[in-house]
Amino acid sequence: MKALALVILAAAILTACGSKEFKTVKADVSRSAAGLVVEIKDDFDWHNIKFTLNDDWEFSTAEMTSGTKYTVRYAQFTDGDGAMFNSNTHVAKEIKIECDEGMLFGDW
Repeated sequence: MKALALVILAAAILTACGSKEFKTVKADVSRSAAGLVVEIKDDFDWHNIKFTLNDDWEFSTAEMTSGTKYTVRYAQFTDGDGAMFNSNTHVAKEIKIECDEGMLFGDW
C-alpha cells in the first residue's frame, strides 16, 4: 500500500509539473540525538531547499554544498503555527526534501 501511495504521489507530481522533468536528488539522511544528518551525494549544490518532516514540520535554507555533511537540528523545524519540533514528544518518521534541483523522499 505504501509503494502504491508513492507511485500515485510521483504521478501527481509529474502531472503538476507539466513538461518540467522530475528528478531525484541523492543524499544520505540519518537521525541523531540533535537532528537530521544530511550529506549530499550529488556532484552539484542544492538551492532553495525545503525539508518537510512527518508532513507537518518544515525547515528551509538557501543553499547546501555538495559533499558536505549538515546537521539540521530538530528545533529548526516548525509547524504552521510556528511551534518547534520537539524530539522528546515526537519521532522523525518521514522526510521530504525539495529543492530547485529535484526531490527526495524517505522514511525510517
